[in-house]
Amino acid sequence: MSETENIEDIISVSSKCTVDRELYGHRSSAISALSQLGFPIAEGYFISSESIRRIIQGGPPPKFPRKLLDGLPLCLRSSPQNREWRGPESLLYLGLNKSKLGLVKKITGERLSKILYLEHVKNFGVKVMDLDPDLFDEALDLFMSKQNEKIVKDLPLNMIDALTDEFEEFYRSHLGFDFPEDEQHQINYALKALAKKWENPSSKILRLSLGAETNTSTGAILQKMILPNDESQFGLLEIQSIDSSTGEQHTRGNFLHNSFGEKSLLEFKSNSFLELLPKKPRISDIENSIVSKITLKKIDLLDRKVFQELGINFNFSFLIKGQNYFLIDAKEVELHASALLRLNVEGVSKGAISKETAILRTDPEMLLDTIHPQIQKDADIEVIGLGLPASPGAVSGLIAFKAEEAINMSSKGLMAILVRSETSSEDIRGMHASAGVLTLRGGMSSHAAVVARGLGKPCVVGVSDLRMDNNSKSLITRDNENLKSGDLITIDGSNGRVLIGQAQMVQPDLSTYFYQIMGWANELGTISVKANADTPEEAMQAKEFKVDGIGLCRTEHMFFEKNTLQFMQKMILTSDEIQKQRSIESLLPLQQAQFEEILKIMVGFPVTIRLLDLPIHEFLPNSLIELESLADELGITFSKLSERSKHLAEINPMLGKRGVRLGILLPELYKMQVKAILEASRSVYGADQINFPPEIMLPMVSSAKEVYLLKNMIDQVVKEVCQHKVGEVTYKLGVMVETPRAVLKAAELAKVSSFLSFGTNDLTQMTYGLSRDDSGTFMRDYIAHNIFSEDPFRSLDITGVGELLRIASERSRASNPNIRLGICGEHGGDPNSIEFCKEIGLDFVSCSPYRVPMARLGAARPIPC
Repeated sequence: MSETENIEDIISVSSKCTVDRELYGHRSSAISALSQLGFPIAEGYFISSESIRRIIQGGPPPKFPRKLLDGLPLCLRSSPQNREWRGPESLLYLGLNKSKLGLVKKITGERLSKILYLEHVKNFGVKVMDLDPDLFDEALDLFMSKQNEKIVKDLPLNMIDALTDEFEEFYRSHLGFDFPEDEQHQINYALKALAKKWENPSSKILRLSLGAETNTSTGAILQKMILPNDESQFGLLEIQSIDSSTGEQHTRGNFLHNSFGEKSLLEFKSNSFLELLPKKPRISDIENSIVSKITLKKIDLLDRKVFQELGINFNFSFLIKGQNYFLIDAKEVELHASALLRLNVEGVSKGAISKETAILRTDPEMLLDTIHPQIQKDADIEVIGLGLPASPGAVSGLIAFKAEEAINMSSKGLMAILVRSETSSEDIRGMHASAGVLTLRGGMSSHAAVVARGLGKPCVVGVSDLRMDNNSKSLITRDNENLKSGDLITIDGSNGRVLIGQAQMVQPDLSTYFYQIMGWANELGTISVKANADTPEEAMQAKEFKVDGIGLCRTEHMFFEKNTLQFMQKMILTSDEIQKQRSIESLLPLQQAQFEEILKIMVGFPVTIRLLDLPIHEFLPNSLIELESLADELGITFSKLSERSKHLAEINPMLGKRGVRLGILLPELYKMQVKAILEASRSVYGADQINFPPEIMLPMVSSAKEVYLLKNMIDQVVKEVCQHKVGEVTYKLGVMVETPRAVLKAAELAKVSSFLSFGTNDLTQMTYGLSRDDSGTFMRDYIAHNIFSEDPFRSLDITGVGELLRIASERSRASNPNIRLGICGEHGGDPNSIEFCKEIGLDFVSCSPYRVPMARLGAARPIPC
C-alpha cells in the first residue's frame, strides 16, 4: 500500500482538500476548515461515512500508514453529518501496547504511562470488546482492598503491572484470545465497535426523530493523542465568544483539568472516586497559571478571523498543554431562539439590516422554541419510541390511559400525559386536563393532532414503536419494557420522540424582541392570518398573537361538554317530537353563551363559525351504563334505545351523515345553531350587528344545491329572529371546500357564498384516498423511500392538492370577483404552504393559535422570483 496522504476513504488532517460535510461529517468538516485558517490540529485522518457503511455491511476497515500507527496512541471520534444525531463516544489510547510504553514514558513519565495502559486495557475491553464492566470494577475494588490503597496512582509500579495482568487475563478467559497488541488490529476492532454502536436501535430512533434517513452512516476522525507530562498544565478548554442564550458578545467556557474531553485521567471506580472527578471552573475564574493570557489572546484572534472569513460563531474545544493548544473539536454555536431574535432586532435598530431582512433571518420553526418548552439540547435522554411531531413543545408527565384518569390526576395537581391508541371527541375533556397527548395511531391532521395544536399542548402521534396491551393495561416498548398508568414519560411534540422518565427542559420566553418581530411581520404581511379557535381560551391566545380574526370555530367540541352532551343524545335518540324540541331548546342557550364569549373576545374582528360537522354516531352513548341511564330519562326500554342507537351507526361515518348532510336531514339542529349564532352576535354588538356580521360556514359541501337549500333555511331563521326582536340582523355565508367535487364546482359555490375556505386536512385525505388517522404508521417509510418528499398532512402537496386549490381559486374568482378565499386546515400554519397560498392569490390563512407566529412570518416573507 502506498503511504500517500490520501488513501481510499481517508483524508489526512493536514491535507488542503475540502472535506465534504455530507461524506465526512460535521466534526471533520469543521476541523478541516479551521485547520486551513491556521488552527493547530493534531496529526491524523478523516474517515468517510462510506467507509463506516462498508464496515456495517461486513466489509474491511481502511488501512492506515505505518507512520501513524508507529507513533503515539490514537483517539477515534465519530463525525455524523448532523451534530444533533450524536455519535458513539470517543475511544482513547488506540494503538497503545507494551512495546510502545517506552515512547509514551518519555512524555508522561513511567508511572502515568503504566496507568494509561491499564486504563486502555479496561476501556478497550468494555467499549470495544463488550466485556462486562463489572469484571474490571470488581477486580479493581478487590485489588485495591488487598493493597490497602484507595487511589490507583498511589500503587507501587509493580502492583500497577500486576493489576494490568489481571485485566489482560479477562481477554483470555472471556474472549479466548490475548489483548490485541497490533495497532491496526486495535483500530479495526474500534471501527467495528463504532459502527455497531451507530446501528444501535436507540441511536437509530434518536436520529430518525431528528430527520436522519434510515440508512444514514457516520464519518470518523482518527488522530494522535496529546499526552500530559509532569511539567505542564494539561486539560480540555471549551470556549466561545458569544452567549448562546442572549446573543451578547463575551468570552465564556469551561476548563476540565487532566481531561482528553471524554474522560478524566485516572478516573477509575474506587472508594475515592469523587476525589478523582475533574474540576470545571468557568473561564472567568481561570488563573493565568492554568490557561495563560497569551494563549487566550491567540485563541481570540483565531476566533475573530473565523468569523470574518466564515461568518460563523464556533464553540471550540482545545487540548491545552502548557503554552501549547490543539483544536480537537469545533461546533457552530447554537444560539437560542431568543438570542437570534435579539440579534435581528438590534440589527434593525442599528441600521445594519432592514425589517425585511430581519424577517428573512428569523426561521419560523425557531419560534416554536420561544412559545413552547423544549428539551435541553445536552440532556441525557433515552428514546423509547418515535412518532410524528403533531403539536410542538415537550412535557413530562404520568401516563394516563383514559380521559378519566387524566382528569383525576389533574385534580390532584399532577401532570398527566393521555396515552391512547387514537383519540375521539369523547377524549376532549381528558385532553384538556392533560399536559400532553400520545397516540399510537394517527397522522398530522388526526383528531389528537388537531385538538392538541388548538390547545397548545405537546402531542406525538403514530408511534408504531410502542403497543398497547389491554390485558395488562400497559404500554409496551420494543424492548418489552412494560409502562403502567402513573409511570413517568416525556413526549417531544417538536420532533416526535417519546422518552422514558423526566427530561430537563428549557422554558419559553416571550421577550420584547419576539413581539417586535411579530409587529414587523404584521406590518409586512401580504396575506391575512387568522386562527382556528373552538374555545374562549383558544380565542384569547389567538388575540394575544394579534390575529386578524377567527377563521374556523368548530362547534362540535362544544357538544361534548358534560352538561351539553346529554341534551344532544336525547335529541338524536328520542322519537318523541316534543321531547326532541325540548332538548333543542335546552341546547340553544348553552351554544349561545359559548358563541358570545368568543365574539366578545374577538370584538371588532371577523369570526367564522362552522356548523356541526361530526357524524351523528360520535355523540351516541358507548357504554351499557350510559344507555341504561338515557333509556330511563327518555322513558323507553333499554332494548328499544339500543336498537335505535345501532340503527344510527354507520359503516363509514366520516363519509356518511356528516356536515351539510346532517343539516339537511336534521334541519332543527342547524336551525338551533344559526339562531344561537345570530342571538349571540346581536347580544355582543346590539344595533351595530349589521356592521360586524358573523360568518357562518357550511362543512363537507359537494353540491351548490346543498348550499342553496341551507341558505334558504338560514334566511328563514334570520326572519324569525328579526320578528321577535327589534333591529336587523345579518350574516355572511361561506363554504368549507374539502371534497374534490366542491373544488371542481367552485364557480357555482362562489355565486351563493361570500367566502370559500379550503379545509385542506380533509381535502388531502380525499385527494390521496389516505386516512390521516392511519398515515402515521407508514408515513416515515414513504418519506424514506422518496415516495413523498414530506408528509402531505404537514406541508401542502403543491403539485396535487395545491393544483386543486389553484383550479378552485381561478374558477371561483371568475364567477364572483368579490369572493374571499383562504385555507383553514393546519397547512395554514406552514410557511411553505403559505408561500403557495400567496402565489395563487388567496386572501387569508387560518391555523391553530400557537402556529400563528409561524404563519405571520410566512405571510411577511416575499414570494421567491
